[in-house]
Amino acid sequence: MDNTGSITELKKMISMSTDLSDVMNYFFDLHDANKLDASVILNPPLPELVKSFLKIAEETIRLEMAIKVQLKNPLLQVLRKENLVHGLCSTANIFAPITIVFATDIKVGVVTIVHKGVEEYFRISLSEKPRSVN
Repeated sequence: MDNTGSITELKKMISMSTDLSDVMNYFFDLHDANKLDASVILNPPLPELVKSFLKIAEETIRLEMAIKVQLKNPLLQVLRKENLVHGLCSTANIFAPITIVFATDIKVGVVTIVHKGVEEYFRISLSEKPRSVN
């Protein structure tokens, strides 16, 4: 199945969209339409690029939400040809899983976390350090 156009649009949204909920909605639309069926499980050990993304996601959540999280038990899938990693991680101190969509070629992704019934979205870039909250 050729899903190149769909993935290209998703990556554009990941890097440029001002409403990150639109990114996740588009991702799940692709998923529900079976446009991501070439995904394979990303088994440990995780690639260094993915580990770095998860660490920056932890730091971003800590800075933006004042919550210390440790992402663990990643259940990730990869579309190797499209350079896209997606899946879930659990945390020790937040009940809901954290959803991840990460484009490894552009080194940018979106993380969704539900905390106290509210969805929060963060764009994570490996080329930018998380900003501190003042």
